Amino acid sequence: NLARSMSAVDGLGCDQMMQISFATLNLKAGERSMELSDFSNAVKYLQYGMLFLPDSPWAKNYELSLGLYESACLACYMSGRLDMMKEYLEEIMEHAISFMDKIGGLFVLIQSLTSSGNNKESMEQLFSILSELGESFPDSEVAPATIQDALMSAKKSLNGYSKEDLISAPRLNDRRLQWALKLMAYALPYLFMVKPRHVPLLGCRIVDLSIKHGVTGEFTFGLCSYALCLVTILDDVDAGHRWGKIAISLLDNFGPKRLAPKLKILCYHMLFFWIEPLQSTSAALLRYHHEALMVGDNEYSSLGSQFYCARNIIIGSSLPMIDKECSTFAMQMARCNQIPTLRTLLTNHQSVLRLLGSNKNPFDVLGDLINNEDELLQYSLSTGRSNFVEVIYFNRLFV
Repeated sequence: NLARSMSAVDGLGCDQMMQISFATLNLKAGERSMELSDFSNAVKYLQYGMLFLPDSPWAKNYELSLGLYESACLACYMSGRLDMMKEYLEEIMEHAISFMDKIGGLFVLIQSLTSSGNNKESMEQLFSILSELGESFPDSEVAPATIQDALMSAKKSLNGYSKEDLISAPRLNDRRLQWALKLMAYALPYLFMVKPRHVPLLGCRIVDLSIKHGVTGEFTFGLCSYALCLVTILDDVDAGHRWGKIAISLLDNFGPKRLAPKLKILCYHMLFFWIEPLQSTSAALLRYHHEALMVGDNEYSSLGSQFYCARNIIIGSSLPMIDKECSTFAMQMARCNQIPTLRTLLTNHQSVLRLLGSNKNPFDVLGDLINNEDELLQYSLSTGRSNFVEVIYFNRLFV
């Protein structure tokens, strides 16, 4: 309430010290609003904070200005105000005095590109930043021997470590490495679509760097990737399942709570079904979809619901129920502008409607963007989006 009252004050009548105090308070209120997933109010607080900044703020109050604009950039992205996000990003790029001060804004740009379906461009940006941070990866196709070397390196790094050892391991304090691990962890799910052979390299690099320099919440995503490689490359299902469970346990113990639904959605979608019943993994995906929604992670709440619907088709759930749930989730994704995930959901929904003998067109929710599945197929073929092509053909074969 105090922050709301101060935000209503016109900064023109304040002396400079009071203006800085008000700007700082609004920054804290904006950050707290984002922690509560209240991104609309966060934008308002941060904009008020900018109004209180004195003349030449980047020269006189650099850290405060960077904090306000970086937080506003993220809050605008999370609330779907992409034009405003770009304005704040441009301000950061113009005034930031070091590359490290630009990374926060650049990471928001990468997330924006990904959510709009530009996975190739977003991953190119991400690898460029990783190179600047000293973590380089091959530009060309990765040879099987390179993947094998990465897996053996990660296996050696983890040798002898128990879950308890990892929980009590030193925490990472190096800011450069923290950002490198954060970017690598973010990239893992999207590399399946554009550079699948890079997935083991990034996952194992996260493991190696974490064991050597200290762990963060992102370490658990490296473990998840390593566990998936144990299953799909080395055919060690039991070890993969065990490391996946350890990854979740570690994040519950020391990771940011906002990351937990994301990791659990990935593990239950890609890993645990190798041992656990499909029905139980389906229920878990729905549960963690709701948890992601509660922490404001629109991206992974959408993915969780899409994975849940696809799995329910496979396990033979009630088709009318799946039809209803697909329609509900599609509207949520459209409101959150999660268009790539929405397109995948609509191809799943189309399969359900075919099995029901219904003529309803699920693509109506997209408006004029894509009118039907055939248009999506042609669009995907012409733009090289092989993931959509694979989903469409699989669903048609399934029906």
